[in-house]
Amino acid sequence: MTVEKDMTTAGLLAIFLGGFGADYLYLGEKTKGITLLIVGILLMFFNFCSWILCLIPYVGWILYLFVWGIPFLAFLGLSIWGIVRGIKYLRNK
Repeated sequence: MTVEKDMTTAGLLAIFLGGFGADYLYLGEKTKGITLLIVGILLMFFNFCSWILCLIPYVGWILYLFVWGIPFLAFLGLSIWGIVRGIKYLRNK
């Protein structure tokens, strides 16, 4: 039995939690959803833990910006991709 999912809910989930794959999980695409959830959590973990590099004298800030910047930009890309998916869901409802 197939249950039709509300595209407005999927769109809002994609806009607000798209970086974590919440819309894919809601729509039943478990592989994509779990993959994005794991990637999103790992990227946020690296962002959170990168402040420890600031404690290294002289080069700490350079390492911090490099290590913090890459996961931040990657998660920003995932979030923008989620917003685009959300707009598509809301337009096609």
